[in-house]
Amino acid sequence: SRARFVAVCLAAADGAATATGLQRWLRAAFAESVCAVAFPGAFGAVRAWHGQLSAAGSEELEEAARRVEAALAASLPAGSYRVEARDVGRYG
Repeated sequence: SRARFVAVCLAAADGAATATGLQRWLRAAFAESVCAVAFPGAFGAVRAWHGQLSAAGSEELEEAARRVEAALAASLPAGSYRVEARDVGRYG
């Protein structure tokens, strides 16, 4: 059955969390490909949902950085601080 196929393939890809570098990327890509082939509709829906969450998260991060910047600017001399935000969803 399709579910058994997916279970076997995901078991083969298991260990991605403890793998490093290229091995981790290959295992994750393999697992993603198996799910996309086995369940194309559900996979596409989850991917779209994740894209929406990532976009919303990026907007929230930008807003938080602006608020921190404004709070610091109100309390500290110009040039005495720097606000940085790394968007993991956007830059990995």
